[in-house]
Amino acid sequence: MLVSKKHKIGDAISKLRKEKGWTQAELADKLQVSDKAVSKWESNKGEPSIEFLPKLAELFDVSIDYLMTGKKVEPEIITMSKIELCAKNDDPTLLVNFGANSKDENGKSLMDYIKQYNSLKVLKALFDKCSHQSQYMGLFNHGNFIDLNKCADEILLLMHINCERKYIQEVCRNNVSIYDVSDIDKNGYLKIIKYLIKNYEKLPQDQKEYYFGAETILKPKKAWIFAFPYFLDISYKTKKKVFNELLAKVIATNDDYNIDNKCLHEWAGNYYNQHFAQWKEHHCYIDILQSTVMQAFKNGETELGNQLNSYCKNKLTNYQIYALAIDNDSKLSQKEKDLKLCLHGGILNIDKLLATKDCKLIKESIFKYPTSYIEIFYTLIQKKDYRELFHLAVDMDIDSTSIRNGQIDKFSELVAKEFWINYKPVSASWEKREVDEFKKSQEPNMKYFQEQKQVSYDVLNIGRTRLKIEDCMQKIKEGKDKILENLSFEQEKIKLTKNLTKDFFIKELDKGNIDRVVINLCVKLEAILKYQYKLEGDFQEMLDKFTDKINDSNMATLLNKLRMFRNKIVHAVTTDIDISKDELKKCIEYICKLDDKE
Repeated sequence: MLVSKKHKIGDAISKLRKEKGWTQAELADKLQVSDKAVSKWESNKGEPSIEFLPKLAELFDVSIDYLMTGKKVEPEIITMSKIELCAKNDDPTLLVNFGANSKDENGKSLMDYIKQYNSLKVLKALFDKCSHQSQYMGLFNHGNFIDLNKCADEILLLMHINCERKYIQEVCRNNVSIYDVSDIDKNGYLKIIKYLIKNYEKLPQDQKEYYFGAETILKPKKAWIFAFPYFLDISYKTKKKVFNELLAKVIATNDDYNIDNKCLHEWAGNYYNQHFAQWKEHHCYIDILQSTVMQAFKNGETELGNQLNSYCKNKLTNYQIYALAIDNDSKLSQKEKDLKLCLHGGILNIDKLLATKDCKLIKESIFKYPTSYIEIFYTLIQKKDYRELFHLAVDMDIDSTSIRNGQIDKFSELVAKEFWINYKPVSASWEKREVDEFKKSQEPNMKYFQEQKQVSYDVLNIGRTRLKIEDCMQKIKEGKDKILENLSFEQEKIKLTKNLTKDFFIKELDKGNIDRVVINLCVKLEAILKYQYKLEGDFQEMLDKFTDKINDSNMATLLNKLRMFRNKIVHAVTTDIDISKDELKKCIEYICKLDDKE
């Protein structure tokens, strides 16, 4: 170890240990060595190995160089301009020979250093020196227009000294304005909103009143009303006490709006101007973000979530709320959650079920749960449970006279017509949005059943044949069978093409493995034709059927060329057929696009 001849590491360790007031045993404990090792070092009979030097330097708060040489590093002398010194010391008395935009030899202005050192006293002194518009405009060089999104950092500095509104008023001859909620979802605005929430309790009263002041609905609203949805959203996640206070103001304001709006409607009647009503709602009703509502439900605060949702313009539907509750239920397994999320009012949504990609779940559920209320009615009719049948008919707003008269066949026909043609929602008393959602949830199911309508006769055509509930049930069964068949085909396709991706083919092609690319491309194409396009026959027959239907004759020729080149490799067919790398790239691109899973 290279050290000074006069300087001994052991002496340095002994001196520094004693200055700390530690015993040899205490130092040994900190280093995880024996006290004998420390004694050996300090008596200069040995030296610590190099791995101990960083830890010793850290414990004694010295440099490694000092331990080895005994020389202390002289502090670096840093020269600083008067402009930087003014900002660093936050000393307004140094503001004598320069202004906000004066620059030093480093090309940096006083304002640059104010931002760097957060020099609020100097900033306040500069601000107080301003007496007319041009001086305020020159403070940050913003010109005569303020874009809060672009100058958020400067505005935040002024907020610390409660001068931002004065500055903007002098520069723009107006107060801060936000004209729409959509303006808020930008980085600059969000910085300001987060600052206001974080420092809510520390804000001067006039500043707090400006941003959070609660006025009745009959008075003009301040521009920052559009920031309130974000005030609530951020405070809910970070400061619940502030959130509760702000929510009370929002509820009071919106309740005032609703009462006033109702009175105005009653007084004005048909003369109530719709344009004015929309303007009034836009400027006087405080919205609540859907993300805030969702967070409340995710946190298990159901009562608060329902309250927030009642004031939210873009309300969560009952199903969305139900889905959030399911997703946050820790007692349910993922499979149980997936199944519950596929059920709408007890009806199985096929698209959502297939989206789980859980083959076992799909097979277990497809025949276990109804996909239409036709199935529920049919089951009750088969069981002759006329009491439950009657209650369900009333709930579904279907004429129940035929049930009371014992005309079950007539009622069955009515049910078949109502649900197969119209796919009626669960209850006529639902809100329109919930009805639309339920209809939409059942629409995907229809395509699987309507695919079967050409079988025997068209059950959807009321004018040509009498629709029977048994016919509907048969079509539904055929639809479910078709789903399971498609699922089986899909599984077979995946089994054959699992690793045959576009990336795989490109990498093999770059390596020059032409034969491997050709063979596997044909495997992928054959699987797609058989299991995705449901074509029958050998590879050549399926390819002929497929190419007959596509409009691209060049690609049809190229795919057949690919097949023949494969035969040349696999079956040793004598042919002068050859295929270039560029042609293979086109085949890879086309075949991989055919695969609906890639």
